Amino acid sequence: MQPILIAAGVFAVVALIVILIGFLATGKSKVREQLDRYTAAPGQSPLVQTHAPGDQLPTVSRLLTSRGLTESLMLEISRAGLKWRPSEYAVMVAAWTVVPMFAAFMLRMQPLMVILAGLIGFFVPTCYLKIKQQVRMKAFNDQIADALSLMASSLRSGYSFMRAMQVVSSEMPPPIAEEFGRVIDECNVGVPTEDALGHLVQRVQSYDMELVVTAVNIQIQIGGNLAEILDTIAETIRERVRINGEVAALTADGRLSGIILIALPIFLGLTIYVISPGYLKPLLTEHTGKLLMLGAGASMVFGALVIRKMLKIDF
Repeated sequence: MQPILIAAGVFAVVALIVILIGFLATGKSKVREQLDRYTAAPGQSPLVQTHAPGDQLPTVSRLLTSRGLTESLMLEISRAGLKWRPSEYAVMVAAWTVVPMFAAFMLRMQPLMVILAGLIGFFVPTCYLKIKQQVRMKAFNDQIADALSLMASSLRSGYSFMRAMQVVSSEMPPPIAEEFGRVIDECNVGVPTEDALGHLVQRVQSYDMELVVTAVNIQIQIGGNLAEILDTIAETIRERVRINGEVAALTADGRLSGIILIALPIFLGLTIYVISPGYLKPLLTEHTGKLLMLGAGASMVFGALVIRKMLKIDF
């Protein structure tokens, strides 16, 4: 009963810290927040403004800035579409690291387990951030072709390029509407169009968007029929998406085989441990057994990497 109570207390503390950080993040001035996103001190990237007024954790912000981590963290957070500051994210990572370690220590676990609990907690916010980035970037890439077609139609109807981007920002759903809206906002506060589009490519890390921005920059410099160019790029993107779907269908059996081969030993080991715990005791207690477990784990990781390499097709 005591471990359950301690685990519940740990969950409550972490949830309280996360809620507190979210409350602090939403308590900023909206006007200041908008300006912070698009303005910067001389020599500083417009992608981030560090420890601006309204920052509830200025000491943490200064520490991150002195380590050169603020801009990279802000870029990672922006790619995930979250409204956190780097200082808030750093505090969240610290909370997820310290609280599980403290709980493991209170449960009188071995030092190795205490360290392991801290490592797992440390990677929880990072994994959450990466998952949010992947989901958002996939949604963005799925919307690019439709956005280009809409922009091409707007250009043919007599709209300017920026007005065409405003149409995408107002007519299409996030995340592409948010990113195009941010480009427009940057241009409205004086950022050159080429730089604003470069910031977009830096945030989304999309090959398709990089192709679009390159074409737009060339058109701005030397002229040309931008509507036709956007239609051609949109058709290219749709064709690549179709081919990618065919490749995914052809390699589905290989991916399923890999998942089964990796999951089967783990599932059988857990089943045997539940049915007869003493049967696997030598693997968990004796030195030779631990080496065998380590070798098996390394072999599984190596096999997973080989299968992933075999199924990865670049085109």
